Amino acid sequence: MFAFKKVSGYFCEMQEKLDQIKELEGSLTGEMFHDADIRYRIHSIQMEVNGTSICSIDDPECEACGS
Repeated sequence: MFAFKKVSGYFCEMQEKLDQIKELEGSLTGEMFHDADIRYRIHSIQMEVNGTSICSIDDPECEACGS
């Protein structure tokens, strides 16, 4: 039973993150400078969902997310 609760909690957490992404995508305006922060937050959440590490823009060898 404990394992089921643990797995169930994991899926609930992932669903919350996917819901956050949908909400953020809905707030995009099409204006590049306004949307930059929103797109960064979407990207960060997607990396968490995919299990990739946070990449550094200063690292030219970073291939964690393909950006």
